[in-house]
Amino acid sequence: MSRSSIPGVWSRESRVALRVAAVFTTLMNTGCGPCSEVVACTVAPRISITGQVVDTDTGVGVDGTRVSLVLPGGGPNDSVTTVADRDGAFDVAIAAPPGASADVIVAPPGAAPYRIRGLPCPASTARGSACSLGTITTRPGFAFFAALVYRPEFARAAGSLPVTFIRTSGSHFSGPHITGDQYVVTTGPDGRFPVFGDGATADGLDPVVGDLVVDLPAPFTQTVIHGLSIQPTNAYHATKQVFALGVGFSLGYYFLFFDSTTKAPVSGIAVSVTRTGGIHATRDTASVVSDAGGRASLEMTPLAEGTFNGTATIRVPGSSAPFTTAVSMAAYDADDQRLLASFLVGSGGHLTQLPPGTQNP
Repeated sequence: MSRSSIPGVWSRESRVALRVAAVFTTLMNTGCGPCSEVVACTVAPRISITGQVVDTDTGVGVDGTRVSLVLPGGGPNDSVTTVADRDGAFDVAIAAPPGASADVIVAPPGAAPYRIRGLPCPASTARGSACSLGTITTRPGFAFFAALVYRPEFARAAGSLPVTFIRTSGSHFSGPHITGDQYVVTTGPDGRFPVFGDGATADGLDPVVGDLVVDLPAPFTQTVIHGLSIQPTNAYHATKQVFALGVGFSLGYYFLFFDSTTKAPVSGIAVSVTRTGGIHATRDTASVVSDAGGRASLEMTPLAEGTFNGTATIRVPGSSAPFTTAVSMAAYDADDQRLLASFLVGSGGHLTQLPPGTQNP
């Protein structure tokens, strides 16, 4: 987030002056930092990394792990390999043109190697500079909980629901709770579940991609989230993160209103939709008012799969008579909101319905 003026924060000029003073003091006291008391503080451009490889399960350093830096060229001089010591510690460097980046291949003894792509450590000419990978594991794992919530409000937890993840592409995964390419679990009362369960690992750092199938309470069938991408991590004891996923069917439709002359959005228009047939919703009458963007969002929750039929009554401030029109809304299995109808608002509150799908006149 960018902030142009924050009380109590020094001006840019003051900060620059302090940095200059700090750098001058550091140079006077310590020479060139990592190459203090060395005649030349620069070297030929290179990429240098350090780190430690530990067992994914025990956290113990893994002696003999081969760590390679690989440049994109693929030539005989485009890779360098080192072997981690008995604590799993390693450091390795490779000559590289300025601004170049490299991949890292981690090959623990007795385990499949994996690749860290696009290392965010560009080539540097500073002597002693190195990019630390921190503590990494022999096998990538997962550090996520998923929280399922019902659409369209995304506020009510979808607890105690059977969930199946079916891998379709990307890294392969395995673990105590994984059979073949499938992971089966039931959400807790709070709608949460550990992604792939404790002890799950991947054969690389490319995302695991698949379809998440959620069995819904009757009379609904299933929610299917296609192409869900889960990113493995090789960081040891990575902090668990939670991401939310919407499930269930929705009647998240909306109306749009624009001024007929300026085409600007029109707020304050009251819309009421009342059921006349088809499936029921948690509310068979929904009343909303258009916001500053000219949008009047219904966000109704269906009680079954199918189509909700109704009558929309629209009241424009200052108009003597409401506008009515029949509406038909099919319940759908997705997070998005869907346009039901859009109108131009003319003088005296006269409404002209625009062609279906018109988002901006």
